[in-house]
Amino acid sequence: MLALGGCGQSAGASAEAAGETVTIEHAQGSTAVPVNPETVYTFDLGVLDSLDALGLEADGVPEAVFPESLAKYEDAKYTKIGSMKEPDFEAISAGAPDLIIISGRTAGAYGELSKIAPTIDLSVDQAKPLESFTEQAENLGRIFEAEDLVSEKLAVIDARIEETKAKSADAGKGLVILTSGGEVTAYGAGSRFGLVHDVLGVPTAADVKADGAHG
Repeated sequence: MLALGGCGQSAGASAEAAGETVTIEHAQGSTAVPVNPETVYTFDLGVLDSLDALGLEADGVPEAVFPESLAKYEDAKYTKIGSMKEPDFEAISAGAPDLIIISGRTAGAYGELSKIAPTIDLSVDQAKPLESFTEQAENLGRIFEAEDLVSEKLAVIDARIEETKAKSADAGKGLVILTSGGEVTAYGAGSRFGLVHDVLGVPTAADVKADGAHG
C-alpha cells in the first residue's frame, strides 16, 4: 500500500523547457523542484514503485534487492547511486540529476545531496502512515503533472483499504514480527509496520510497547 507506484516523458515538456518549478514541502524543509525533471534519482523503493505505477521511471537507483515488480532496475542501464544507506556522491554528481529523492535511511545525507541537485525527503510518517503516504503521492503528482492519475490511484487504494477493514475485524488478531541476526522482534500499533493495525484494522495480538526501527 505504501507504494503507489529522468523520467523521459514527453508530457509537460514545455514546462521543463520554460524552467518551471514547484515548491515541495517535505520531511526536511521546502525545496523548489523542476516540473517534469528529466533525470531523477531515488533511494526510496516505495517512491520507485509509485513512479512505476504512474508510468514513470527513475534514472538512478541504489544497489538493492529489488522485488520482482521492480527487477528491471537491476539492469546496468540504470545508474547505481550507492547503497540503501550510503550514497555514492561521485556517481551521483557525475550523473547530473535534476531531482534526488531520499527517505529515512539516507536522510542524513540531505545536506550533501542538496549541493548536487534539488533533493526532497519523502519519508512516510509512521505516526500517520496513510495521510503521509497520500501527501507524498500528491507531491509526485505535482512534480510530474500527474495529479489526476494520482487521485485515481489513491481512490483505488482507499477502496481496497475499506474492503480489507470490513474483513479484518472478524479475521482474528495479528502480529507483525521481524527476524534479523538470529533475533525475533515484534511491532505494534503506531510502529514502522503499524499500518496493519492502524489503517487496515487488524486487531493486535499483543500490546507491543517497544519503539525503534527493528521493533
